[in-house]
Amino acid sequence: MRNALCFFCHQDLGQQYHQVQTLGMDKHVRQAAELLEDTALLAQLSEGDMMAREAKYHKRCLTFLYNSARAVSETEKRGTTYEIVVSSVVLAELVSYIEGTTDDKISAPVFKLSDLVKLYTQRMKEHGIKLNQRVHSTRLKERILAQFPNMQEHNMGRDIILAFEDDKGDALAKACEYDHDNDAVHLLRAAQIVRRDMFTEGQGFTGSFSDKCQENSVSTLLMTLVSMILEGPSIDSPRQRSAASLTIAQLLKYNS
Repeated sequence: MRNALCFFCHQDLGQQYHQVQTLGMDKHVRQAAELLEDTALLAQLSEGDMMAREAKYHKRCLTFLYNSARAVSETEKRGTTYEIVVSSVVLAELVSYIEGTTDDKISAPVFKLSDLVKLYTQRMKEHGIKLNQRVHSTRLKERILAQFPNMQEHNMGRDIILAFEDDKGDALAKACEYDHDNDAVHLLRAAQIVRRDMFTEGQGFTGSFSDKCQENSVSTLLMTLVSMILEGPSIDSPRQRSAASLTIAQLLKYNS
């Protein structure tokens, strides 16, 4: 009889087992199975509610299921947080690229959104972010426009062009003026952000060294800051983690 076996491990129940007695358990088990992508368990659950079927199980099996799901959930959260941080860093590089191009008197300060999306996508991949779908161009456009109040979008056929308003040249020039006070505030905030990231992100020793233990020994923000200082922000050229950048980043981390 099916109920004589554990619902999860399909082994004999023995003397110590439990029977589902709450309606909510089926929902929790289903959520764990979906998170783990356990197709076999999902197939079992599709046959009916666990309580209605009087499903029986070993407590250790249910605990193992929940712990496995929790571990996957925490890993996904860390991955999502890392992706958000990298996305912000890449946006900052994109903003710097636009500012640098605008300062170049030879080049016209006009940008095709599709070109900016390509630069953004390529840099995200260089940071190890696997994009499962295309970058949302409208969302990226809004993030860029939020950084440049004097920039407007224009539709030219199938292309979207971003350009600064000609009649606000004075305002743009004022914004680009060298301001020691603003620079000092930005430096302070950058230091606070990087220090917070350095002390928040920990890496414990697992008993062996992975192939990327050196690269993973410092946070993305710290490494990016050091690389920008040494090489400058250049989103239009590939960025490699140099030995010099890594060494300096490690010195900063382990002497702070």
